[in-house]
Amino acid sequence: MKISEIMHKLAHHYILSQIQIKSDTIIDSIQIYTPQQGTYELHTLYIGQIQSEAPLKLLNLAANGDWNQAVVRCPCVSNTKSVLADQGLIAVFNTANGFLAQERQQTNQLDTILQWSLNHDYQTVLNVAAKQLNNTLMVIDQNYRVLAYSRTFPFPDPLWQRNIDQGYAELDFIHGIQKISHQTPTSSQNSYRFPCPNSTYQRLVAQLYFKQQAVGYIVMFNDQQDFTILQKQLLPQIGQIISDLLGKTAIFKDHQITVKGQVLADVLRGVNQKAIRVNAKIINYTLPKRMRFLAIKSFNPAQTVRQLRELFPQALTVFYQNRLVALLPLNLSAPEINWQQIQQKLQSQLIISEAYTDFFATPKHYQLIQRIEKLTSQLEKQQQIVFCRDYYFTLLLAQAEKSQDLTVLRDPNIQHLHQYDQQNQTALLSTLAQYIDCGGNQTKTAQKLFIHRNTLLNRLRKITALTGLNLKESQHWFQLLCGLKLQQYLKYSGG
Repeated sequence: MKISEIMHKLAHHYILSQIQIKSDTIIDSIQIYTPQQGTYELHTLYIGQIQSEAPLKLLNLAANGDWNQAVVRCPCVSNTKSVLADQGLIAVFNTANGFLAQERQQTNQLDTILQWSLNHDYQTVLNVAAKQLNNTLMVIDQNYRVLAYSRTFPFPDPLWQRNIDQGYAELDFIHGIQKISHQTPTSSQNSYRFPCPNSTYQRLVAQLYFKQQAVGYIVMFNDQQDFTILQKQLLPQIGQIISDLLGKTAIFKDHQITVKGQVLADVLRGVNQKAIRVNAKIINYTLPKRMRFLAIKSFNPAQTVRQLRELFPQALTVFYQNRLVALLPLNLSAPEINWQQIQQKLQSQLIISEAYTDFFATPKHYQLIQRIEKLTSQLEKQQQIVFCRDYYFTLLLAQAEKSQDLTVLRDPNIQHLHQYDQQNQTALLSTLAQYIDCGGNQTKTAQKLFIHRNTLLNRLRKITALTGLNLKESQHWFQLLCGLKLQQYLKYSGG
């Protein structure tokens, strides 16, 4: 403990005057001053009178050879100028020694927790810290989600047990924290007593920081013993240890994401819907009524996030399971997004969901994207823009293949055209696929195939002659489309 800290603490009990601090020395022992002593230790605080009937003084040899000192006076309001005589010597000595002993105890407790933190996870260290503080502990993030809590003691407070069960803090705590934040300059060194109007238990709160950013709160409850000065001093330091451990886990991963991005992370993790709605309300975010979900493969994710936010300021972006994903709110009156331009701007592969209206269906769309991502990597060359809707039928085939040999489902017309092409060096099957893809538009099909329209008409007549199908019948179209999809799937899956 520094000399200035001891003087500051003693000033709460006695009147100190004529204070001179030449250098703020660390004090590790306290002795009664004797003028005949001759030699004095640098890290020792001496308490006594230099000569008889002189004022009682605090003396400490400064690092520069001078003396740190302060005169101790009577704390009586009616007689503030009277000097403490010999009878006050023992009282001051015991008080100062008590402060030093308290700091030693604090240091020992903190050392114990630090030792555990070297080889254990945050949950174990949180349990040890609760035992050292002799009270229960809880960690809450900036969105007031319950991230962790100590298991050393049971939570006797049913209100806070409910918070654990539902996974987030009640609104009274949220409003109280916001009030403290506005009224008090918070720091990593302070803890704040927090009364609860709905509970008989008090709370002590310290803010958590990770990489110099506020990331949450550590909360202690007086459910085993009332708060002590030592606990108030230890809580912020323990909070720092816990936040450092949490920073190594997925809980605090990627602090570059916005607070709104946490809403997307929450829904993907399956956080309680009520908690998400509460958090969205707190940060004044309105859940979108129509949206698309994107998975983005990028060589420079940080740059891609910046570019995406420039293109779509309302987008939610987050790194989830080592993927960059985004949720794009859609404006019904806005024109359709030009995905080709977006892809060229981002220089990334995009996998794009269908538009949907239920925000809480986002995990299902993410799972669908995962399956399609895996499927496209198996079936064909990697495309830069993948629309999920283009692979729904292929997904059904992949699912059916698990219980059925799909080769028996081959369309004989598709097989006939395939064999004809191989024997006659023609391109009837690819022409049919392009014709169906263009919706039966002959001009567009011819342009896509880089052939004359009359050449296309000749090929279509040949296809009709070989298959006997009417290409103007919707049922025949559906039959051919299914056959083409199956043919493509079997080709790339090795069937």
